[in-house]
Amino acid sequence: LTLALTLTLTLTLTLRFLLKRSRTDPNVWRRRWCILTEDKLWYLRSRDARRRRRSPYVPLVHMRHKVREPQSSHGIPHGIELHTTSDTFFFRAYTREEQVKWLQWLAKVTDVNTTNEYIALAEYMISDEALARQRRLEAVFDDALSDKAYHCLEDLSGRGPAVLSPSSSPRPNPNPNPNPSPNPNPSPSPNPSPSPSPKSDA
Repeated sequence: LTLALTLTLTLTLTLRFLLKRSRTDPNVWRRRWCILTEDKLWYLRSRDARRRRRSPYVPLVHMRHKVREPQSSHGIPHGIELHTTSDTFFFRAYTREEQVKWLQWLAKVTDVNTTNEYIALAEYMISDEALARQRRLEAVFDDALSDKAYHCLEDLSGRGPAVLSPSSSPRPNPNPNPNPSPNPNPSPSPNPSPSPSPKSDA
């Protein structure tokens, strides 16, 4: 049993210019051409797609509820804050409307990725449990076959007690009385003694 389900997301607008804050100097913002895919946010120095593979990106995995608008104390207008497992990224949109759109797109992507991760984990757990169950059944079956084969070898070699079939079992005694009754018709003895003849009156 597996869960053949994976959520997908179709993005209508994925290409926009954003300002990215420098990691070394928080006061420096550089313009970057951002491409939002199903699991990454690429930020390129130019629109040249041929350089995309060598460009950095933000991994959008394990990030549910980690896409937010920065606090007002940070002083980042139209800001976008991304928290990954190892770093924090800050971007800025040019307008409030674009900021809201980016926050919505990023939230949808991270939610779908997190759900797919849960589905993949559930599939792994189900397959692992099914494999363990199959191994247990195979072990029980192998033990049963080995025990049956051992008893068959004992019967053939005569070194062990043979298993009696129902047809060869001794029949029970119909007369449960341990002291049988005497024979009502005894056979005559071979030499019967003569009976005395009656005497006549003189």
